[in-house]
Amino acid sequence: MEKYKDRTWAEINLNNLMHNVQTIKSKVDEKTKTMWVVKADAYGHGAAKISQAIEKSGADYFAVATIDEAIYLRKNHIKTPILVLSSVATDRVAQIAENNITVGVFSVSEALRLSNEAKNIGSVLKIHIALDTGMGRVGLRAYCQEYIQETVEQIKQIISFPYLFVEGIFTHFAVADEENPDY
Repeated sequence: MEKYKDRTWAEINLNNLMHNVQTIKSKVDEKTKTMWVVKADAYGHGAAKISQAIEKSGADYFAVATIDEAIYLRKNHIKTPILVLSSVATDRVAQIAENNITVGVFSVSEALRLSNEAKNIGSVLKIHIALDTGMGRVGLRAYCQEYIQETVEQIKQIISFPYLFVEGIFTHFAVADEENPDY
């Protein structure tokens, strides 16, 4: 290793990773699903190998940033459900359906657009609805009382679209490490 002393690297022991996955799964209720975020090539550690090891350990779901990352996992024999955490272009809906990929939905208009395209290709898309709980980036507003009723109505509208199957709802916690738990 002497010749690499000026470089930084990380070594992942796949057996340890698998042990960690199994340990986490043993700590949650058996009905609780676990989702493993492997976006950005598993944060530079090799999405295919990392995902294969996690899948062997009982992954319920993977999350990636883009449709291309999801397709890459499918091409590397990952069978576990995959959620794309970003918006997807309408012209990618056929690929999403063909590869059994779930997508995040961030607005009623986006949901309608995806439903219409799914209808055009004769498919039903699996989606998760994104809630903005305070990050202020994306999703239906759910971070203060004044938006709750509007958000509930938007969720009802999205659920009503015939070519979408709402599998779940997700968020990115805005202040997960704050000492004051009130927010």
